[in-house]
Amino acid sequence: IADNVRAIATKLGYRSNPLASSLRTGKTHILGFISEEVATTPYAGGMILGAQTAASQFGYMLITVSTDGENSESE
Repeated sequence: IADNVRAIATKLGYRSNPLASSLRTGKTHILGFISEEVATTPYAGGMILGAQTAASQFGYMLITVSTDGENSESE
């Protein structure tokens, strides 16, 4: 029965929901890139895009965050 369900799901183009899967497995598959100044050099955008592409190929999502030079320890 499980094989039939998988075959039908594949035929219908079903894709699992990563957020729903993370609730079941306890793993988010999210990577974080934190920097003082995100994409301020000519090559930074390409580097981040490459990291995002590679992460996606392995089933991960890349989240980029800029701290804008703020020291989080002072908060």
